[in-house]
Amino acid sequence: MHLQVDQTFIIRGYQCHKSDRQDRRKRGVLTLVKNNIHSIEKQTHMDGAEYQLLKLQTDSTNIQLLNYYCPNDKPQNLNTIQVPATNFIAAGDFNSYSQSWGYSHIDRRGEEVETWQDDPSLILISAPSDTPTFYSRRWHSSSTPDLSFSTSDISGLICREIGDQLGGSDHRPVFLTIRRVTINTGPAITRWNYKKANWELFRQLHFCLI
Repeated sequence: MHLQVDQTFIIRGYQCHKSDRQDRRKRGVLTLVKNNIHSIEKQTHMDGAEYQLLKLQTDSTNIQLLNYYCPNDKPQNLNTIQVPATNFIAAGDFNSYSQSWGYSHIDRRGEEVETWQDDPSLILISAPSDTPTFYSRRWHSSSTPDLSFSTSDISGLICREIGDQLGGSDHRPVFLTIRRVTINTGPAITRWNYKKANWELFRQLHFCLI
């Protein structure tokens, strides 16, 4: 799907955050957020790498989400991303090679991604053996340019699944599910409030029992 510059995109039940590419009439970055989640754009970058950094707020938590795309002939601009210390997820098409995400070798772009990942100690949410996310019709080969990272505080709560290809896209959808943390307080412990006791009645009943 290619939207024209300034073309409005509407889907029922969702807020649309859309950033148009400046040097072309089509393409850019688009993030959809459910209406019941408060969202604001904290950072947008459309020179070289293209990304949106959103702050998502629910009743129980705050998450900062990076929607990232970098063409393979553009600089990655990873050092421009404002990565918070906690509650952060980055997802997108990084167009880079590394054995860490299933390629047979690492290239310069992959080295840049790994260096960026190590600096704030981000966790890669995938394994080299996972299902590839991209199929090249031209080369009849599969690969995984679509990566996901998170800060260590929430990495153990995230489940990653690869869906079936949609429409004419070469990319498979990637589903990231964040499990909620619930605190089990257990049954309440009963305590007596002796200040409210009817001691006169207690003495009468106690006397009768004797």
